[in-house]
Amino acid sequence: MANYDFIPGEEVSFLNEPGKAKVIRVQEDGNVLIETEEGFEMSYPASVLVPRFDLREERPEPEPIVQGPIMEMEGFSVGMRVHVLDQTETAMIIGFPDQGKAELEFEDLFVKTFPISQLVRTDTEQRKRIDESIEEVSLQDIGEDVKRRNPQKSLKQRKDHGVWEVDLHIQELIDNSHGMMKHEIVSLQLDHFDRKLNAAIERGLSKVIFIHGRGEGRLRNAIREILKRYPNCEFLDADYQRYGVGATEVRIKYRPRPEED
Repeated sequence: MANYDFIPGEEVSFLNEPGKAKVIRVQEDGNVLIETEEGFEMSYPASVLVPRFDLREERPEPEPIVQGPIMEMEGFSVGMRVHVLDQTETAMIIGFPDQGKAELEFEDLFVKTFPISQLVRTDTEQRKRIDESIEEVSLQDIGEDVKRRNPQKSLKQRKDHGVWEVDLHIQELIDNSHGMMKHEIVSLQLDHFDRKLNAAIERGLSKVIFIHGRGEGRLRNAIREILKRYPNCEFLDADYQRYGVGATEVRIKYRPRPEED
């Protein structure tokens, strides 16, 4: 048993003689110091001792190594502020839930996951070039879009069926906006807003929350310009605790039902 790891306190037997003993310690020369049944301390070569497995206590299993959260990936790290390609809002990386993906928290407190390939650090020249390539958009630039979006002329009598949330972030509308100009993105978002608002009226909803994000306020302002053309719609900032400053609440009013005779 020369390769056996004797433990102080365990009982052993002798290979070629009767009796048993208790291990005191393993000595530097490899011999084992034992205490015999008579109380004598003696040194024996480990090769002549046999452990009493039936009396030996089980050794505890080593604790598994728990890997901590991933803090860095592909040049990005938790806490870093970044832009998503084709978007003006900045966000903070709060984690890496999967290989090649980062979880971002935006200024309106919304959390979304994006491929790392779509992220750009805010302190790089690459982001500067992207910003310069994005066409500046104002309400005048999308004036034609606002003008052609007119409210329905007839508003049907509807019952209140609750609240509807509509997310207008471009990544919620299309799979890939890479290569789109800013005014094209805004126009697509306004088209979606138009369809959802009219659908809410058709369904008889009394309240719709349009989530447009904080950004530079262009989409928010355009939405509110359109809503001014709906005499039966009121709008205000949505609940700050839930949406931050990135959403508009629209309240829809309907003509009262005629009383039955």
